[in-house]
Amino acid sequence: MFKPSSVDFENELKGETFGVRDSSLLVNPLIRFFIFLLFLSSPSLYLFAATITSVQSGSWSDPATWGGTVPGVSDKAVIKHDITLSGNESVGAVDFGTSWSPSTSYGTLAINSGKLIVSGDVTFGKNGQAHGVMTVASGASFESGGTVKWNQGATINVYGDFKAVNFSVTNGNGGNFNVHSSGVATFTGDVTIGSGPHNFNIDGKLTIQHDLIMSGAGHLDVTASGSMNVQNDMNLAYGGMVSGTGTIKAQGCTNNNCPSNTVLPVSLLSFVGESTGEGVKLRWKTASELDNDYFTLEQSSDGINFSEVARISGAGRTNEPQKYEYLDSYSIGANYYKLSQTDYDGTEVDLAAVRVDKIPVKSNLTFYPNPVGQNRTFQVNGVTADMAWEVYDLAGIKRSEGLFVSGNTIQLTGLNRGYYLVIILEHNTTSTHKIFLQ
Repeated sequence: MFKPSSVDFENELKGETFGVRDSSLLVNPLIRFFIFLLFLSSPSLYLFAATITSVQSGSWSDPATWGGTVPGVSDKAVIKHDITLSGNESVGAVDFGTSWSPSTSYGTLAINSGKLIVSGDVTFGKNGQAHGVMTVASGASFESGGTVKWNQGATINVYGDFKAVNFSVTNGNGGNFNVHSSGVATFTGDVTIGSGPHNFNIDGKLTIQHDLIMSGAGHLDVTASGSMNVQNDMNLAYGGMVSGTGTIKAQGCTNNNCPSNTVLPVSLLSFVGESTGEGVKLRWKTASELDNDYFTLEQSSDGINFSEVARISGAGRTNEPQKYEYLDSYSIGANYYKLSQTDYDGTEVDLAAVRVDKIPVKSNLTFYPNPVGQNRTFQVNGVTADMAWEVYDLAGIKRSEGLFVSGNTIQLTGLNRGYYLVIILEHNTTSTHKIFLQ
């Protein structure tokens, strides 16, 4: 990170940088010390070591491309010409700009081999002008620790590996995001399309680990050879924004505008354990399944150390509700059970957990409404005053809890839209149910 040199610091103390006319105010050693600490502790004073702008087309590693200095790990690189990259490079941020001389041209970047790592944001059209182009060749990689921003229409071609935290489109139109058959694009956060029209053509693999939000005009097409996996919610302003014959996965679908061939992953409705004279009977229900190879049941006597007791075949791909059950005839005393699901590709997801003692679990509980409205209030019918409830997110983090002493209504606050697990507890027995908050 950039730190001022001793010469710069002395100049600042003399008022040459800060614009202070009476430098005597800064002579006091204590004042000098606090100013020095200010520079060390305030990132806003030095976001980047330098902003280095291309002056001609050429190789990224050629100093002549940048007027003498190749952008370094803390620098911001502004691309206004045709730049090629072959090798490994790291910078703080990248902006795509416009060159006006000797003729108007928009910045392009072709990552032909190696890897470009950008610790911050990548911005197209920062001044409302540039329509930059980025291409990641097969075998090459691009990674951003920030947000890829389209302030104007741009073009991104992915033949290799492309990874960023978020993708945000706030202005412009005519942009194209193309994931070719050999390409893999991953966003660990949200993809938000707020303007358009823009086109997204997925012939390869696109993974969005949080939400896909399309509120502006745009179209995302997943071809027969392509796949898109939205690991949280798909929120589309209207139908037809996402289409195609390829594989389309989503954890949830807001506004019911997802394409008809979208299949949610295993959507668990309930997981219940009941102590019987024969052992512990475990029952669970799913609303839909996508490429579900099998379920795995694990048992523990302490809730910490689990061992597998059974594998039950899944339904593969279906939008129809499914029911399953398993009898563990070897259970003794308190038992904890975990339910997980494994896809055909080997991906495993934990679904729910339940504790079962010798007390029969309530099996006649109903939740209304489900999905739960924006007031975050719902009722659980069939509970009694001696029962309690806990709410967990899908990561297994407890988000709320309470008792049914004053009634069967649950009021949740501070929770975002999505799926949650509600665990109903009666003495040492639990049942798990899934709700969706709109």
